[in-house]
Formats: sequence, C-alpha cells, structure tokens
Amino acid sequence: MRHFKRYYSVAVLLTFSFLNIWGVFQALKIQPSSSLEQFQPKNHPLLEIDKKVKSRFQIYKVPTLIVLFKSQGEGWFTKKNMKELQNISKQIKQFPQVTGIQSLSNIQTAVTDNGVFTIAPINELDLTPKLRKEVLTNPLISKHFVSKDGKYAAMIIKTKDISFTEQADVIAKIETMISPSLRQLRRGYG
Repeated sequence: MRHFKRYYSVAVLLTFSFLNIWGVFQALKIQPSSSLEQFQPKNHPLLEIDKKVKSRFQIYKVPTLIVLFKSQGEGWFTKKNMKELQNISKQIKQFPQVTGIQSLSNIQTAVTDNGVFTIAPINELDLTPKLRKEVLTNPLISKHFVSKDGKYAAMIIKTKDISFTEQADVIAKIETMISPSLRQLRRGYG
C-alpha cells in the first residue's frame, strides 16, 4: 500500500509537470493579436457613440508598415532614384496583404514656378532647385515622406488586418525585391 501511494504521487506529479510543460509550449504558439477593444464592455453607451462617430467619418484602424530608404549622394529627387522608388511602390502594391501605399514617388503636391501653379505627383515634376526647395519646405511632405536634406525617403504601406508573422513576411518580400543598386541605399524599416 505504501509503494502504491508513492507511485501514485509520482505519477500525479509527472502528469502535472508534463501538462505544465505542454501548456507553456502551446502558449508560445499563440499569436499576440489583442486589442484594447476586446477588454471593453460590449454595449457601453460611450463605446456605441464612438462606433457611430467612426462609422460616420469613415475612421478605420489600418495596420501600417513604414519602410525607410537612404540615398547615397544625389538624394531622392533624381529621375533614376524616383523611378526606382516608383517601381518598388508598384510591385509592393501587388502584394495581396497590401491595401495602399504612399511614397515620395506617388504623392501629389502643389508648387508654383514663374507664376504657374501646378498640382502633380512629385515624380512627374521637373524639380529645379527652386521647386525642390519648395517641396522640401512643404511640412506635409518633408515630415512624412522625405527628410529635409532629401537623402531619406519613407514609404508608408497600409495592409489588411494581418498578424505580426504576416507583416514580417511582407517586409522579407520587400527586402528580396529591392534591386542591387537600391539595396545599397536601403537603411531599414520600422
């Protein structure tokens, strides 16, 4: 009887230990996709008002990736670098996870040159030094898409609601598709 209790106790401890170890491994497989909304009450009046306001003004939560490119030497306002950035934007837009993309190569701006007011995508403008300065002093562009010195360009990629693993896959695809000439210009991503 004494040995039976000992074996029974050891079996219970081993089973409990095995289940704990198995539970830890299963917990590590869980993808963190929590949102603050899941911890809020379902039918609170203030949350219902918030939903109505977001619906009325079409405010949606969109996952975003930001890729930062660094140019060596001439900066991003050369035709060659702008064309390369535009090609990358077109390729990334074809990814099934991507819903939209904004970069220096496809945003529109308004500039004046010799009394002529022009609205066009930056890549279609012939950026004289005066126009380049005007674009670089535009706070909507210089704070979001290009650095003040023109050497860093950001690409803002809007994706579907995807997991962190899928975001890493998108970033890996971007890194593999960058041409060797631009690979030297790549700085990183955030």
